[in-house]
Order: sequence, then C-alpha cells, then structure tokens
Amino acid sequence: SAAPLEPAPKRAKKENGEKGSRYDHSLGLLTTRFVDLLKQAPDGELDLNSAATQLGTKKRRIYDITNVLEGIGLIEKQLKNKIKWMGVANSALAHSMRRNGAAGGVL
Repeated sequence: SAAPLEPAPKRAKKENGEKGSRYDHSLGLLTTRFVDLLKQAPDGELDLNSAATQLGTKKRRIYDITNVLEGIGLIEKQLKNKIKWMGVANSALAHSMRRNGAAGGVL
C-alpha cells in the first residue's frame, strides 16, 4: 500500500507577489492528485471533505473534478460527501469503445 499523500504545501509568494506557477494551481494537477488519493482510499471510497483538506483546496474545486469524473463513469456518488472509484473498465468511455469495437481488449 502506498504512503498517504501529504497535504499540498502552502504556496510561497514570489518576489513579484505571485503565488507559485500556473501549473501548481491548475485543475489538471489537482485532478491528478485527487485520482491518486482516490486510488489509495480503502475500498475506493473517499470522503470529499477529507480530500479537500488533504489536497489543500476548496471543496468547490473538488466538486469540479467529481462532476466530470462522475459524468464519464469513473466514480459514483455514495452519499452527499462520499464517492467511490468505479475504474476505467466501468467508465462511459470503455462502454462506448466496446460498443464500437475499438477497445481491442485494452480495457
């Protein structure tokens, strides 16, 4: 089992007053870290309040991520603040690829 993710470090202000790089703030990076956290979660279930705290972000950003992941079938809502990883094989993309014969046994 992988070690738990460390909370995101506080961003130090640069000399010109900016905080970190745009990449450090990007939704893409946050999504990657969120999925890593989700894959480490027991039984693939994750509390969204805990995730927001561990990732050092606002819950609104977590909802941005979960809305997309739920839309493509990678996660399912279990309770108001709890989600479960369904995986790529169960995703809408995988079903579409199988239906169209494009999976070729990859998924």
